[in-house]
Amino acid sequence: MTTQGAKTVAVIGAGIVGVSTAIWLQRDGHKVVLIDREGPAAGTSYGNGGVLASCSCVPVTGPGLIKKAPRMALDPNQPLFVKWGYLPKLAPWLLKYLSHANADDTKRIAAAVAGIVGDSLADHQALAEGTGAEHWIAPCDYVYIYNDRAHYEGDRFAWDIRKSHGFEWDELEGIDFDAYDPIFAPELGMGIRMGNHGRITDPGQYVKDLA
Repeated sequence: MTTQGAKTVAVIGAGIVGVSTAIWLQRDGHKVVLIDREGPAAGTSYGNGGVLASCSCVPVTGPGLIKKAPRMALDPNQPLFVKWGYLPKLAPWLLKYLSHANADDTKRIAAAVAGIVGDSLADHQALAEGTGAEHWIAPCDYVYIYNDRAHYEGDRFAWDIRKSHGFEWDELEGIDFDAYDPIFAPELGMGIRMGNHGRITDPGQYVKDLA
């Protein structure tokens, strides 16, 4: 703990970012005032998925997105929804967003994100140590599911980026995939298993306990 040069610091917002900032400032010897109009985890930090997805460093704006987007917007089974009446207002932002859908920008963004979330499980374990919030952290695998190897290979660009940032994984097919978890539908034939990930079993209470 650092005592020399200690300051009184006000942190505004008691979500996971504010509470984490407050904890590390306090551990560094500073006096911290945490300010929130509703209290810890009252907003988005209460109801999020709680997934510690270190490998999710590759942005959606990858090469080929511009070709895929129209089909995705028109297909109700695709993970994209557009409120068409809002499109004129959305257009300036959308055009700038899609301008990053190229290899160089994808690699640049992934490098920046990996530097922040690339060790999420260990970072949260260090954050929660000694606070009573440790028991909300559940180490587990993170699994990407594909129909088959061809679909997996079609995503090779993203996997090469993850590999460049030190991620490792196991390729599960056929009986190995079925043995790993028989819950998946028969048409889903391949899983990419990544260890050293985790989840927060109760994100809201986790933040409250940290606070």
